[in-house]
Amino acid sequence: MIPQFQRYITKWGLTVRQTIDLDGDRMTSLLQALGSPERSVPVIHIGGTNGKGSTGAFIDELLRAHGETVALFTSPALIDVHDQLRLNGRLVREEELDRAFEELVAVDVTAELTEFELLTVIAFLVIRAWNPTYAIIEVGLGGRDDSTNVVSPEVAVLTSIALDHVAVLGSTTEQIASVKAGIIKPSRPVVVGTLDEGARRVVEEVARAQQAPSFFLGTDFTVETPLPETYRGEKTYTWSSRLLEGVHQASNAAVALAALEAIGYPLDASSVTAAIERTTYAYRFEQVREFVWLDGAHNEAAARALVASIEQKWPGHRIDVAIGMLARKDIRAVVDVLRPVVSNWYCVDFDNEEAARGSDVQALIGPSARVVTLDDMRAMIDAPRTTPLVMTGSLYLLAQL
Repeated sequence: MIPQFQRYITKWGLTVRQTIDLDGDRMTSLLQALGSPERSVPVIHIGGTNGKGSTGAFIDELLRAHGETVALFTSPALIDVHDQLRLNGRLVREEELDRAFEELVAVDVTAELTEFELLTVIAFLVIRAWNPTYAIIEVGLGGRDDSTNVVSPEVAVLTSIALDHVAVLGSTTEQIASVKAGIIKPSRPVVVGTLDEGARRVVEEVARAQQAPSFFLGTDFTVETPLPETYRGEKTYTWSSRLLEGVHQASNAAVALAALEAIGYPLDASSVTAAIERTTYAYRFEQVREFVWLDGAHNEAAARALVASIEQKWPGHRIDVAIGMLARKDIRAVVDVLRPVVSNWYCVDFDNEEAARGSDVQALIGPSARVVTLDDMRAMIDAPRTTPLVMTGSLYLLAQL
């Protein structure tokens, strides 16, 4: 359930499907009746398993640094539905959502959409009213049948492909790649981050079939680390620092730059440097107190990225980790990846109908792990510390903290 969205649904007398049902055709007639708002502004469409949010944040900051007005539609909600839709960093206002709902109910709404499909339609209506120069649209789930895949983007971006949502998308990276590559459109460029061999082969095949120019990190463009970092694509750009910490964020920054180069956007070197250095995004190895970080590593690939960041920041040291995850995630895989860098474990009980119990996570780690409540964690955040603590797992947990 999208936080705070139900009150709009109830207010405007609408109903939604209660189960995930990836059927991209359901929205077509409704959007046509609304005048095809999804085609009202140039779109950059971002899919992938991990890195979508950070890459979108880099593109957003890059465009704004060049004077553009930018709408950004992301998922999931960090706090509530209002932070999923932004204009130049400003959260959507209640009256703006209400005007979009008013526009929606003025047509004959006969299709019962899923909650995310309804939110996507509302987002397109709000974006049309805003009339930005660019809209960055993040895929909700998968790609081919996702509700956002009605756009005709200037460029498609695939940040990464790893095992996640396997019950819906497939049990191999090749199967998942086939679904996620569904956002590639005929003759429109696609920019791709680092993929394993099987997933890359699938994406290359889809791009060829769509006659879509493709640009792959490591082949068509590169980024040199550590800091100061250098991007080499059509042109070369450098930056000396990043507020978005973590070695993987260099790759996300490079993918963002390559996406803008792919559409022929005229980049200015000084603006690029300033934008990369000041980009932020919540819960991505984000420091919130002295010795306290938040990172939403909710699958194995994201956990590996977190471990790389930990090893870079505290080489040779173990740290404390608090973890809380949704029960449908591969918790064991995340725990096993993190285990070599953890000194003390805290397994968090948090308020979500899909959350795994802290005791169930503890059973995967071992009896030395401690089960704690949200109040316990809040006290730990506020207490003076001398050793690092990283809180990780579900974004819903981090939002509550």
